[in-house]
Amino acid sequence: MTTTTILTMLTAILGPLLGFLGGLYANRVKARDDSRDNDREDAAANDARWQAMLDNQRKDFELLLAPMRADLESVRREVAELRTLYDRIRALYRTACDYIRTLRARWPVGDPVPEIPTELIDEV
Repeated sequence: MTTTTILTMLTAILGPLLGFLGGLYANRVKARDDSRDNDREDAAANDARWQAMLDNQRKDFELLLAPMRADLESVRREVAELRTLYDRIRALYRTACDYIRTLRARWPVGDPVPEIPTELIDEV
């Protein structure tokens, strides 16, 4: 057998084998690329689903939080009003205690001094 004959036989055997293996490799590469494309599409679909769920949760939270925020603002206003009222009443109380002390100090000699209410004994 000559070298040419051996090469011709190898070409006849290896040609279809290499063609077959090349086709398998090409199909594998195509399948891998298709799989990556599918993975990307799946990831994009999952991202879209997650984003939609987050958006729905935000809407739900806003629906729940809006009345709570309004109530909180109402309570803040009421507390501010009550603090103002408390400060006013405390000032009046202190003024009344000072007035009672002054009246008791100037009470006419010999007249009986009215008793101090028990709630005010420590204050006057």
